[in-house]
Amino acid sequence: MRSMFSHPAVLFLWIQSSSGWMHPKCQIYDSSEDLENFPTWTCSHIPHHAERYTAACQDVTAIEEDLLGLPPNINTLCIYMTHGENRSMSLGFFSQFQDLEYLYIDGCFTQILPTANSHLPNLQHMHLGKWGTDSDCCECHIGPHTFRDLVNLSHLILWRYRLSAMSPDVFHGIPLLQSLIITEPCLEDLSEIACRIMNIKSLVRLYVDAPNIRSLNISNCSVLNTNESMTPVYINLARVGLSFGEITHIEEGSLAWLQNLTRLAGAFSQEVLLDLPLSGIKQIQVLSCSGINVIDIESICNVLFLLSIKKIYVNNANTSSLSMSSVELCTGLEYMYLSVPLSFHPTTHLDWHFISSLKNLSQLNIVGLEDNRLDICSFQKQPITWLTNLTLGLKNQMLFAKQFICLVKLLYLDIKYNLISNIEDFAFLGLTNLESLDITRNKITQINANTFYGLHSLTWLDLRNNPLIHNIEAMSFTHLMSLRQVFLGQVHNPLTEPVIKLNLTLIFGGILSQLTHLYISSAMRPMQLTIGSNITSKQNLSLQLKGQTRSADIIFHNLTKLEVLEMYHCRIYSLEGSLTKDLKSLKRVYLHIENIYNVFYSFTEPLSSLKHLTFNNLQMFCSCDNAWLITWAKGCRQVEVIMLGPYAKTGMYALEDLICLSDNGIDTPNFVKYTEANCTTEVGFVLFVATGLGVLFFMLVVLVHNLAGPYLLPLYHITLGWLLEAMRSNTRGRYHYDAFVSYSGKDERWVVEELLPNLEQRGPPFLRLCLHSRDFQLGKDIVENITDSLYRSRHTLCLVSRHYLRSNWCSLEMKLATYRLQLEQRDILLLVFLEKIPPRRLSAHHRLARLLKTRTYLDWPQDPLQHQAFWDRLWAKLKPQTELEIRG
Repeated sequence: MRSMFSHPAVLFLWIQSSSGWMHPKCQIYDSSEDLENFPTWTCSHIPHHAERYTAACQDVTAIEEDLLGLPPNINTLCIYMTHGENRSMSLGFFSQFQDLEYLYIDGCFTQILPTANSHLPNLQHMHLGKWGTDSDCCECHIGPHTFRDLVNLSHLILWRYRLSAMSPDVFHGIPLLQSLIITEPCLEDLSEIACRIMNIKSLVRLYVDAPNIRSLNISNCSVLNTNESMTPVYINLARVGLSFGEITHIEEGSLAWLQNLTRLAGAFSQEVLLDLPLSGIKQIQVLSCSGINVIDIESICNVLFLLSIKKIYVNNANTSSLSMSSVELCTGLEYMYLSVPLSFHPTTHLDWHFISSLKNLSQLNIVGLEDNRLDICSFQKQPITWLTNLTLGLKNQMLFAKQFICLVKLLYLDIKYNLISNIEDFAFLGLTNLESLDITRNKITQINANTFYGLHSLTWLDLRNNPLIHNIEAMSFTHLMSLRQVFLGQVHNPLTEPVIKLNLTLIFGGILSQLTHLYISSAMRPMQLTIGSNITSKQNLSLQLKGQTRSADIIFHNLTKLEVLEMYHCRIYSLEGSLTKDLKSLKRVYLHIENIYNVFYSFTEPLSSLKHLTFNNLQMFCSCDNAWLITWAKGCRQVEVIMLGPYAKTGMYALEDLICLSDNGIDTPNFVKYTEANCTTEVGFVLFVATGLGVLFFMLVVLVHNLAGPYLLPLYHITLGWLLEAMRSNTRGRYHYDAFVSYSGKDERWVVEELLPNLEQRGPPFLRLCLHSRDFQLGKDIVENITDSLYRSRHTLCLVSRHYLRSNWCSLEMKLATYRLQLEQRDILLLVFLEKIPPRRLSAHHRLARLLKTRTYLDWPQDPLQHQAFWDRLWAKLKPQTELEIRG
């Protein structure tokens, strides 16, 4: 049996405030709840795990006026000011929020005033920044007493605020300041910062990003127009990061006041880089060097040795100088990043011997080198046991067998953004400890059964943005027993078929049940996925589908552990219960449907664990069938309904703003107003309808008696049998046959030669089938024979073919079997297609077409090798249940 989900997907978002507060410019929510998908513009720079109540406000022009009415117990406040010059701001306004811990303001002010003795006792983090495309610095005056009453402020970030506009002792009034980050302060002398922070005993961490500084000189506090010209003193400063633009000069002793640097970044020529040890720095943990010209590896290693550098990032590196002798002074290096300029030695072959000398090197990242051989292991006499992370940005088109066999301790391999089009079998042999493999954005077209052979510890595999135009070979992932997260895309195969068909059970085998995340992209082509009925997920699965389909019958069978479902760019004309009937564990749903559609109540009924339902650009028909959504979204406290739309300023809109498409295909009225006007019921109307229904019922009884008289007796027998079954405690032994076979006489040869030998002659237990040509009682009315046979059989098996669709008797048998199915509400009807039938031919048979939307069916395989599996599954379904199975 198969489950088909035509993978299109959708992503729709909208939000209602869970805290109950509504505000014209702010979104307020309780972040202690699971709101992972709250819109990213809200407080994106603030960690969400520490606070409880968050207010995110946009388009603010005047803080004291626009933020009136906010709840007093918020912990995090994020303010996004409108562009342009804003007036002064008083920190005293925020004293009404006594629980405030994080204050984030994106905007520029002429002046920031102190709290005026109104304390903010819990404020620990404050961000003041002028983000956006405007490159000018904010000329904001901040006096010496502005921050003095922030008694618990420990983290301060200033972004694009001109430091020279502030008081020289602006930071000295913050008693517990531990971390200070100053980014783009529009200054050319590091003394502007160094002298403002000297003697702040609490300061532990300092990070400065000043791209305008071009020369490193000895700090002199006379630049602040004070009487002090002494060298600054820093007592507890433990972590310092400095980032500059192009440095043209380093004065001897210019950085002696720092002693140790956590990180230094800048653009250095080779000559200036060699002067770095003269600056007075004793040690640098991380050096990031954007070389103005190409820098030799040997020169870099000289600096690394003198400053005990552990991690190095170098752009414009001369990798042709890499050798065992050139890296002798780099033996203490733990991390190396080398970027080769595009114009430098385009066909250079790297001497990989150098790895043998760097026995402390655990992470290596080399990009931009055109090395067609990539002989990492061919010259290594012993295994490389110290390298655990490897990133290669090379222009190779092929990975050869045993390419990485010497890297026995490698945990992470990143070869994305390359030109790899072919991976030989056993290319990753030897990487028994590898846990993560990233091959995104290459040109891989095919995956074979042995492509990833030997990766027994692999948990994370990313193949996104590869043109997989050939079929993924069966059993390609079955041996990856530790695999948990897989990203497949873009699946194009086969190009000649209109629909991509992917049998996940065939590709993944038993490991499919242990996956926690599965991403599949069909590159905007229709796709049909198949998961075998014997696969039950053991983990809480997150399924991401991206592509397009025009099928409305999307069924996710067997995914009972699925927790997250994301669907993008699909065409579905109705959301019904058939989509979600097995999704008992689903918690989050994202829908981005590109066409106009209906949402039926049955869609949400099976979703007992649902927490978040997200719509993006929801487009519905003006229909009372959709009216339930308004009431349900407002009244269901368990589910957070989130809507996103392209026309709302914040990207979100409320249900009250939802529009719909009317029957004329032109008008788009407000959906709430439409339902109020057309979907409400009055007492007089109810009485009128009740009277009308009574008359119609009487007419219907007469009409049914005249037109359906011959079928009333069979229907009576089936109904009576259902009632008798319901009253019995033991249903075993009541059935004379295991299945009544409904088929066309022109298909009797297949029944005799294939069906009977494989079902009746197989056992134990041996099945007993009811055939009209063999088991009907002679002389008895045909309709009565059909009715009795249906009633005396545990199942009804319909063998659908073109002959079957033309037969009136087969049509009657299916009709009576459907009646019984509706009455008994049990899985008693099975459909088997003996041949491929075009959808247009099936659409004329409405009853069968409706069954195909809700019932799982079997296809008679054309491949003889698949016949045994077909009979195994059908026999297992028809065989009588044991006592243990019934109790289970």
